[in-house]
Amino acid sequence: MTGPRQLLACFFLLLSLIAFTGPTASALTARDDRPTLFFDYAMVANHSELLILADVPIKEHKAFLLANPARLVLDIHGFSLLEEVVGLPVNRPELTCIRIAKHPDKIRFVFDLTENKNITHEVLKLDTGLKVIIKIDSRAVISASKTKKGKKGATRPAPPGGTILAPDSFPKIFSEQRVTILFHKAPIREFFAFVADKCGLTIEVSKNITATISLRLTDVPLSNAVKEIKERYGLQLLIDGNHLEVVKAEDARQIPSDNP
Repeated sequence: MTGPRQLLACFFLLLSLIAFTGPTASALTARDDRPTLFFDYAMVANHSELLILADVPIKEHKAFLLANPARLVLDIHGFSLLEEVVGLPVNRPELTCIRIAKHPDKIRFVFDLTENKNITHEVLKLDTGLKVIIKIDSRAVISASKTKKGKKGATRPAPPGGTILAPDSFPKIFSEQRVTILFHKAPIREFFAFVADKCGLTIEVSKNITATISLRLTDVPLSNAVKEIKERYGLQLLIDGNHLEVVKAEDARQIPSDNP
């Protein structure tokens, strides 16, 4: 005959089994066995590239554009991500940020594009991944530039010209809007293309300036970023109305400054 002590012992044994098997079964159910995506952003020549890799081929993906604001969305199904949400500030003439988020059925990449009307994109399929290329169509930019010059009926005088832009004038010319910048071994003209897009000037970089820059600044005034590049690479900025020319300092020694 079973006594009260034996019944109580059986009861606690049953509770222990429930407590042990319950969470373990739940954990097994919640475990994500999908292959993991990895990614790497790079600035290549004059455009942005995001390389997305996995241990197995990516068979299913969908890319589409959204407007107001301009975005490229890429959905990849059947994969997981180590982080829940990832944000990559880019601040390029064609791209401001890449946002990556894990959803129950997919990984979503959102490329926040700038308002430039000549941006193009490609999603190339690789053996074990995808490559997303975002760039400004240089042919369209050159064509628009020629059209504008034709309407004015005049050609720009050979550089250098204008007056030297004094450092005290930088905040006024480039504004005090704050930017976060990440450039890695990018041509210096790409930096000034970014500046031109932000401040509304036309900026021409002298052909004999061929340096590449690596620069990372977080939440700084745009004028500070320009001053940093000017001083680091020995440059001078020549201003003529809304047109700015970037030349080497030694090429601008005989040009007057805009200082009063």
